[in-house]
Amino acid sequence: MKICRKYLPRLSRKGRIFRNLLTVVALLLFIWALRDFAPPTVALAVRWRAEEYGLAAPEILYCSEWERDRADLLLQWEDGRLASSRCYRWLGSRSVGEFCFAQPEDGGAVLFQAQTGTPADTVYFWSDEPEAARAECRLRLRSDIQASWTDESAGTSASDHFDWDETYVMEAVPSPQGIYCFSITLKYPNEENEAALRTKTMAEESALRSYNNIRRRVVGTDFAAELSVTFYDAAGQVLGTWEQELWNSFPGGADR
Repeated sequence: MKICRKYLPRLSRKGRIFRNLLTVVALLLFIWALRDFAPPTVALAVRWRAEEYGLAAPEILYCSEWERDRADLLLQWEDGRLASSRCYRWLGSRSVGEFCFAQPEDGGAVLFQAQTGTPADTVYFWSDEPEAARAECRLRLRSDIQASWTDESAGTSASDHFDWDETYVMEAVPSPQGIYCFSITLKYPNEENEAALRTKTMAEESALRSYNNIRRRVVGTDFAAELSVTFYDAAGQVLGTWEQELWNSFPGGADR
């Protein structure tokens, strides 16, 4: 080591700082290359993914709070096209999953289903209703559920059958981009300790998980979901209602 140092030039303080910075930059580039040059920001990750579709970079209408290094994205292009996607982060990098495209329906509205929550905890809705000051969302879930619960440490268990029929009523105000984030509040939270309530907790999670799977069309039998959104102006007057049967696999129902 002493022999090597003999032939190395002596660096000034500024030279050593510059050398150390170059070393850090080289190390970061090496790590970035190992990660296949993953984009460092959400906006850049969205832009690169859009290029794979042959599209221009969209506007990011909404990015949810990060949940286990995942977040929901809602996107819009200049031609009015919309899409949802899932964003991931790891070690300072970002990546974006496949785009789930949607077109505004009559009345200028689109329902986006959450990409990250399991079971779903949010209903995303976009509307171009310019006079709306707030909106009320009603999500009705019906299902034929057999729920079981076991606590091995306490040696207790319970099993119940439910003709599940619950309606979740939520309110939200629109963002400047017209996005409504309706938060679903569980009616039977898992903090309850009684066995009878635990089975209701399991049944509720099953119903919400089925709702979350509608976008992938992997919903089981005997399940139905209907959703309506009513818009109100600043004076509280009804501007209109968007409603749709999202799924119905009960006997006589039409699968969506």
